[in-house]
Amino acid sequence: MSLIAVSRNQAAGRSSQDRVGIFRNGEDCWLVLADGAGGSGGGAQAAQAVLDAIEQQADCIDSTALCQLLLRVDGRLHLDATGETTAVVVHVRSDRVSGASVGDSAAWLIDRVGQITDMTGSQRRKPLLGSGEALPIAFGPVPLRGRLLLGSDGLFNYATAARIADVVTNHALETAAERLIDAVRLPSGTLQDDVSIALAEPG
Repeated sequence: MSLIAVSRNQAAGRSSQDRVGIFRNGEDCWLVLADGAGGSGGGAQAAQAVLDAIEQQADCIDSTALCQLLLRVDGRLHLDATGETTAVVVHVRSDRVSGASVGDSAAWLIDRVGQITDMTGSQRRKPLLGSGEALPIAFGPVPLRGRLLLGSDGLFNYATAARIADVVTNHALETAAERLIDAVRLPSGTLQDDVSIALAEPG
């Protein structure tokens, strides 16, 4: 099964602390989202370190291996005093989805009628990666039904679940990604927080 995926990263200010990436290797695909903690200093660098680790270790194809990888990232970031970040890593192969996460970014499966499955509902919000004490939580494997959405708290804190599900289910993938960001804009057109999104569906 092929996977069609798009990503967006919109800064609330001059630069975004969020990072989002999509990596492919044959029939495997990884969607990665990290929201660097702005108050920690080095949040953007910490978030980028998560993406770099997945890109360099693309043989991590189950949730246990992904948890172990995030633990190694946590240790390196803490040792270097780089900064702190959330992380959501999702692996897709065929019609199965699995992954690992820490922090308050999230990964949802949204089916064709708008029913939401929060795969990251059991994750630990704190401590973050870079603290040296992070505890990534595994999820899946579960069937890929409908669309897969990864988002930072800049999306989930400012748009209702009903609004998000409506946008995801009723628009083409590229349009949905843009409209999710528009859904959290203030009347002035500005954002209250950085917003990063990855959205995917079976091809």
